[in-house]
Amino acid sequence: MVRGLPDATARLAELLAGTVDIALNLDADAVAVVRERADLRVIAPEAELNVGFVAMNQDVTPYGDVRVRRAVAHAVDRQAIVDAFYGPFATLATDFLPPLLWGHAEVEPYRYDPARARTLLAEAGLADGFTTELWYVPVSSPLEPAPQAIAETIASYLADVGIIARPRTKDWNAYLADANAGRLPMYMLGWAADYADPDSFLRTFLPVARYAVDRVRAERKHDHAGEHDVVRIEPGRRDATRSERRRCQAGAQPIPACPRFRRCTRAACTGCALR
Repeated sequence: MVRGLPDATARLAELLAGTVDIALNLDADAVAVVRERADLRVIAPEAELNVGFVAMNQDVTPYGDVRVRRAVAHAVDRQAIVDAFYGPFATLATDFLPPLLWGHAEVEPYRYDPARARTLLAEAGLADGFTTELWYVPVSSPLEPAPQAIAETIASYLADVGIIARPRTKDWNAYLADANAGRLPMYMLGWAADYADPDSFLRTFLPVARYAVDRVRAERKHDHAGEHDVVRIEPGRRDATRSERRRCQAGAQPIPACPRFRRCTRAACTGCALR
C-alpha cells in the first residue's frame, strides 16, 4: 500500500513509529536521525537526472544584457546554498546537462565572485545596481525543500552587489502560467528528465524563446556565444551516431538561466533492499 504524506517531518515520524516501511524524500536533517537507528537504512543514488535553476527573462530590463545575467551568476554562492539546504544529497550544477548523460562537457563554472559581478554591472551601466523581483515556487518539493528561505538567501547575495531582489510567490498554477508567458523577471524552478537523453535537457533549456516572449527575435539572436546554441545542437538531434551527437551537444551552455544544483532522492526503509 502506498500513502501520500506531503510533509517530510510526518514521513520521518511515521517511519520512526513503524507505521510505514519506506519513506521517500527525507530532509537532510532527518538522515542523521535515521542513521542512528540500527533497524533503518538510508538509501540514496549517487546522482539523478534533474537540475534546479534561476531563470532570467531577457524581455525584462536589464536581463537582455548578457553582462547582467553573468553578474547574477557570479553574485550568488551556490555551493554555500547547496551545503546549507541540501547537505550531502545534492551537488553544485555547472551546466544543465547532468554528468551521467553522454555529451556532457566539463565547462568553466560561474564562480562565486562578487567583485566580478560588480564589474559586469558597471560595464552594463548599472554601477549602482537595480531593483527586481525574485519569484520562488509556493510549495516545497524534493528540488526546493525550503523555497522561501532559499529565495531570501539568494536575494541577500544579490544585495551585496547592489541588486535588490524582492522575493515573491503566488499560487502554483498562476506561477507556472506567468513563468511560461514571460511575465516574471527572475524566477526559481526545477526540471527532471522525461527520458535519459541529453535532448531532454538541451531542447528544454537552450531555446532562448523559453526566456523571451519575442520568439522571432530570440531565435535570430543569442548573445551568449555568438551563435544560437540550438543551432549548434540541431545536427546532433538528427545524426544517428552517438559520436556526432556528443560533438554537437558538448559545450552548449546558455546563461538565460543559472543552474544551481542537482539533487539526489533520499529514502529510508526498515531493513529492506530497494532495487
